[in-house]
Amino acid sequence: MKKIAKIITLLTLTLALLLSQVAFAEPSEALRGIYDALVAEGSAFDQMKVMYAEYMPDATFDAALDGDSIVISFANTGYADGSWSFTQDGDYLTASFASGDMNGAALIIYMVQAIGDYYDMSNASLMMPYVNGLGAMGLESDNLKIVQDEAGETVSLYIAGPWDMKELDEMVLSADTLSFDALSEDSVSYGSSAGKVMLIGNGDVNDFTILLGEFGGLDDLAYQSLMNAVAVFQPKGWESFTESYTELAEADADGYTVALNVDEAIVGEIIDDANADYSYAVIHFGE
Repeated sequence: MKKIAKIITLLTLTLALLLSQVAFAEPSEALRGIYDALVAEGSAFDQMKVMYAEYMPDATFDAALDGDSIVISFANTGYADGSWSFTQDGDYLTASFASGDMNGAALIIYMVQAIGDYYDMSNASLMMPYVNGLGAMGLESDNLKIVQDEAGETVSLYIAGPWDMKELDEMVLSADTLSFDALSEDSVSYGSSAGKVMLIGNGDVNDFTILLGEFGGLDDLAYQSLMNAVAVFQPKGWESFTESYTELAEADADGYTVALNVDEAIVGEIIDDANADYSYAVIHFGE
């Protein structure tokens, strides 16, 4: 009996040691680096905290490194309080969100940017448009995995290296990514992005301006996106445009104009944050 008791004691001590090693496991180099990028001064997460501090001085937005997890917590916001864990599982950082938990799911934006910053990706600014494009177009990727069930969804982000984002060349703006109604007499302002292509639309059915941008230069992705967008927005004269505008080129026709590779001053009249990595076109419908 004493021998058995000793064996049981030894097993108990071994199990306790293993559990303590798990409990106090050091975060991986990648996880620590991504956490540091997340909370760095000037990061998207940091900018969000600064913005909300002006309107919600009592609110707190914290991120902590806890073993194999990055835990983000909001408190005293009045509407978005909660805590969410992004846990490393092999090559992925995984988080689960309950159905309707938009506040939690929005944290993916900050985590994705932190991954791009950690790996110093030259095209890190494309990561969220890339994520948007994957979801809207139903594309599968090793960089992002989403499993949905009745309770909500589990999102896994690849963290073992830079994202290759090879699906970027398949992504265009379409009815799936431009979930807007056709134009009317009411003035509107729309914005959307998918992969390398972004779009801002301002005006009404009689007078409508589109700013179209593409990372790395305007090509057929921009042309396809423009044609799809015009079919969604349907400004006055759009049918004639779709029949006559057969390639991406400068145009000055009855009812519309197209200017390619416009300079920063023109882009600045439409948006404040023009990106030097993008080339832009301005398309105007109306007199």
